[in-house]
Amino acid sequence: GGISFLSAMSTPSSNVLMPTNISGITVVRVLLTVQTFTMATCYILFVALHHGPAFMPMISDLCVHMPEQALFQAGFIGVATCMALCSLAYKDYLLLQFKLAGLSTANSKLPSLARNTAYLVAVACACLVGLTVVNESINNTIHSTFAVIMFALYLIYFIVCLFAFREVVDADGNSVQLMTKASYRLKLTVVGVYIASVVILGILSGNWGKHHNWIAVCEWTAVFMIMAWNWTFSISSDHPVMRLFGAESGTPAEFAGSFVSIVQDVDQITARSAALVKGFEAEGFAPLSAYRV
Repeated sequence: GGISFLSAMSTPSSNVLMPTNISGITVVRVLLTVQTFTMATCYILFVALHHGPAFMPMISDLCVHMPEQALFQAGFIGVATCMALCSLAYKDYLLLQFKLAGLSTANSKLPSLARNTAYLVAVACACLVGLTVVNESINNTIHSTFAVIMFALYLIYFIVCLFAFREVVDADGNSVQLMTKASYRLKLTVVGVYIASVVILGILSGNWGKHHNWIAVCEWTAVFMIMAWNWTFSISSDHPVMRLFGAESGTPAEFAGSFVSIVQDVDQITARSAALVKGFEAEGFAPLSAYRV
């Protein structure tokens, strides 16, 4: 399973699977860069061309008028692609975490559940493309349906991932090389804010005219939390936000030096890692941090 179009190759000297040149952290950074650039540029055009109010427009308002519509559609097709790719990478990353923590994937339903919910994100990303192409001025019903499905699927995905990561983190404080408790607390906060924003958005949507501004706030917040979730995989323990959540200095970003292809077929990796992290012996698995560049 995983990212089938990326490959890994072994080296005779180390007998450890080595990655291709496409790194996981690069995928995350491309996603965040494209999404930030697209949303910011479309907002500037939206306001500069007087296509709507500067204060709290809905994000979907940014893809109604030209020229921002064209940029928004092109940008978010790329965003959806990167989001789907990230979810698949995180799915395999989670399976690797279970192996590194010494937990049996056969005795827990969480790895399988997390793997299946990762595919739900692919559906959510398809909905993102759909709501981008069918904007609210074309057919608001279809547009809103795509949006509801996307937010709901991400809600399920986040909750399942948190339960799965909690099981890994709680297994042994020293056994998880790539996810610290501080990182888990940060992810828990991000998901908590996401849930609150989506729930409030759903409640207020019953009276759109009265609560339009607050609905927009909730929509922007929910989207930013999806971005923040991906961002948490790309920052080291030395980042001020990570330090705020109690991180100790010196731990690299969870995807630092890692490659998407490393975790595409976790169960097929048979070589013992020569680069053990924190003295934890991962039988048959090379920690992603071993591939730091």
